[in-house]
Amino acid sequence: DDVTPMSLLQAASPQCLDPVLVQCRTATPDKTAWQLTGQQVRCNLWDGLVCKAADVDGPSCFNYEVRLGCLKQTTQCLKNAPTTSPNAPVPACYPNMDRTSCPVTCPAGQLCDGARCVPRSECP
Repeated sequence: DDVTPMSLLQAASPQCLDPVLVQCRTATPDKTAWQLTGQQVRCNLWDGLVCKAADVDGPSCFNYEVRLGCLKQTTQCLKNAPTTSPNAPVPACYPNMDRTSCPVTCPAGQLCDGARCVPRSECP
């Protein structure tokens, strides 16, 4: 198995404690994106990297590497970052996602993808 939860990824990346992107790829010279490996892998901001040997064809999961993406702490990057308020009614798919086009509320269990309410599984 190759399982690395977000908490461990964030602990290993102290310069990126509030990621807006996670990228998983094979730890091989060709750096194949996880979506192209043919293995059943989860790679997202909630779970981190999850590959279970029982879910893949073959003897085991490939060796994967993960990178986190964060906004640079510069005026240019931060001027468009949304500010959170205690009354923020709609949770977004990702931390620091622009919510200006989000609806005022979403049904229970749904998140704003930047424009509309979607189930977590449909977050971009």
